[in-house]
Amino acid sequence: MKTIPSELGILDRSCATPAPSASDVKVTEKTVLECLPQLLRHARSLGLNDDATEELVARTLTWAIEHVDRFNPHFGLENWLIFIADMLECEIFDPKSPITPNDPWAD
Repeated sequence: MKTIPSELGILDRSCATPAPSASDVKVTEKTVLECLPQLLRHARSLGLNDDATEELVARTLTWAIEHVDRFNPHFGLENWLIFIADMLECEIFDPKSPITPNDPWAD
């Protein structure tokens, strides 16, 4: 599943971190594209093959776009995306979920 640039823009605008107040810890604002290298590294660190890594990242971005209202800027976009990837990876490797033929996760 490909994520088109306009969808990434929606996520970037919705997840923009507001200017921190003096009492807040300064959080560096990142765009989705700036978070992708770390997200890919994280997916590879889970021991996934290339196809499964790409699928996990695509599913992560899709889930984030569909649930952008759940984003909490306090934790940062990169951390949120990695949390989503971990959540999806756990769901996919749940022994109760069926594996279909040609599934990149089946390796």
